[in-house]
Amino acid sequence: MKAYQKRGFFTAPGIKIGYVLRDASKWDGDIERDASGFDAGYYRKLLGKEWNEAFFAIQNANTGTYVLKSRPIENERDTLGRN
Repeated sequence: MKAYQKRGFFTAPGIKIGYVLRDASKWDGDIERDASGFDAGYYRKLLGKEWNEAFFAIQNANTGTYVLKSRPIENERDTLGRN
C-alpha cells in the first residue's frame, strides 16, 4: 500500500493491487509494474507452501475421500446430503 501511496495512487479497502516484496522482513515492496527486484527466499517459501497444497490435493484425488472440517467424507455426494 505504501508503494502505491508514495506514487500518488488512490488506495482504499477492497481495491485490488499488485505488488512485489523486495524485503519480506520489512514488508518493503514495489508496485508490480515497477518492481526492481524481489525477495527470493520469501517467494520460494510461498511457492513451497502452494506446491504442498497442490500435491496433497493431487495425491488424494484418487482416493475418493475428501476432508471437510477434519471429518472424512466418503464422496462428494455426502457433502450435498444425498447419500
